[in-house]
Amino acid sequence: MSEFNLLIVEDSETQLDIYNDVITQFNKKSDVKILPNIAKTFKEGKALLKTNYFDGAIIDLRLTSNTLEYEGVALVKEINGKLRIPFFIVSASLNEILDIPENVLLQKRNRTDSFKTILEDLVSIYNSGITTLLKPNSYVDSILTDIFWNHLPIVLNEFIKEKQNKADWDIQKVLFRYIASHVNEYLELNNENNFEPYHSVEFYIKPSVKPNNITGHVLKNKENGSHWIILTPVCDLVLRKDNKNPTATAKPKANFITIASIDSYEIIVKDRNSGEISKLKSNNYDFKYHYLPKTILFEGGFIDFQNIQSIPVNIIDNDFSKELIISYPFKKDIISRFANYFARQGQPSFE
Repeated sequence: MSEFNLLIVEDSETQLDIYNDVITQFNKKSDVKILPNIAKTFKEGKALLKTNYFDGAIIDLRLTSNTLEYEGVALVKEINGKLRIPFFIVSASLNEILDIPENVLLQKRNRTDSFKTILEDLVSIYNSGITTLLKPNSYVDSILTDIFWNHLPIVLNEFIKEKQNKADWDIQKVLFRYIASHVNEYLELNNENNFEPYHSVEFYIKPSVKPNNITGHVLKNKENGSHWIILTPVCDLVLRKDNKNPTATAKPKANFITIASIDSYEIIVKDRNSGEISKLKSNNYDFKYHYLPKTILFEGGFIDFQNIQSIPVNIIDNDFSKELIISYPFKKDIISRFANYFARQGQPSFE
């Protein structure tokens, strides 16, 4: 049986009695045992967040206070976007937080909603593994420890030497990137040291971390809603300052950005047999297309390397919006396929 550490921020004794009764009944029937931790004020809740790791939280907005009428709102702002804790706001005063958007990790529930359902929904998030994955002594933590002792000692002196010569060098970012590359290597293997299959949702990153136009960005035409992907090499899109004019806005080397259309799945597979469709989806059949899977993040389709455009750098943001970006392992394959498609020569015919 696994244990779910739940923070409950609630000042009403009546409501707490209801919570405790439902939790007791829930624990009798569930493989996940909920361990409630009670805070009745903003101060108590904030103190618990600093000293404990929680798998989830339930927060009321109206708490007894002499300073803030809705001090629960202040606690919500302490967690939202800052701490890695899924939480539900359970309150009769949800109008106080209309400006805070909901998502799967931050949900709003009325006092009258079923508390049993709230617990089930929190536990379903817990069962995804997202909180246990990131907590101390987790699987990720064990990988980081392994990298710390088995990989970093080999190169750390080199980083230290570089830092001594470059005062403004961001050594922490470089170290983090170095560590992240090693984490990816570990995560590619399963328990049998064989390659772990990817899930289709890993194909995309949404929203994109990179704000500027970069290789692999999926764009949406603002006028007709069509989708396109940036294929210009990343070296041409890196923003560079003009050494002759240091105050000028940084610009990429490229004056034009090459994009290819992403055709819908239905258009490409129309009038094709199942065997042909299977080959198209495996990207081993027709080099002029590259399959993009459909996920919750993107409708997918086929990149059409025949349908390309060059858009001036200075107007592309006027006509297109950034939807997401293809993640690195898959982006690399797309660029390679694009290059191979246009590099092929074919055999001249002879009489």
